[in-house]
Amino acid sequence: MIFYNDYFIIQTKNDIVRVILDDNNNNIIFIEIKDTNNEEVIHMVLTKATTLPQNVQDVLNKMMDRQDYSLVSSNGLYYIIATRGEMRTSGYSINIDDAKVIKDSDETTLEVNVSYVNPPRGSYVSQVLMYPYDVKSFTYDGKITKVIINTKVSRNITKVDYINL
Repeated sequence: MIFYNDYFIIQTKNDIVRVILDDNNNNIIFIEIKDTNNEEVIHMVLTKATTLPQNVQDVLNKMMDRQDYSLVSSNGLYYIIATRGEMRTSGYSINIDDAKVIKDSDETTLEVNVSYVNPPRGSYVSQVLMYPYDVKSFTYDGKITKVIINTKVSRNITKVDYINL
C-alpha cells in the first residue's frame, strides 16, 4: 500500500486500486480499479427500473417475445434490458446480476452478468404463457461503445453475447 496526501494505492497481482479520500482523509469519495493491463474498471450500482420512460418501454415491448438484450439511454440514465422470450409455464425468470464499465485507450465497454432461473425438475408449474424480463438502470456520464453480456444459463455454462451500438 502506498499513501499520498489525499489517496492511497493498493496493488494486487491483477489489479491496482486507487482510493481517493475527502479533504480530511476520513471518508472515501471515489474508488478506481485498474487491472494490470491499465484498464479502468468501474462497478455500476444497478437499480431495479419499475417505471420506464416511453422510449425504454417501447424497446422492451418489441423484445418481449424473444431472448434478447438491449442498452437504452434516456434522461441521463442507462437502462439494461434482458428478456427471455415466451415461456409456456410459470417458474422461469431472468436476472441482471451486476455490471461494470471497463475503460481502456480504445473503448468503453459495459460488461453485464445475467442469470437464468428455471423451475426445479419435477416441480408443479402453472400452464401459462410468461414473458420473463428484467430492467435495471444506472448512471454513467461517459459514452459506452461496446456491450458484452455474460449469461449464466446453467451451473457450468455461460453464454457470451455482444450488443451492437
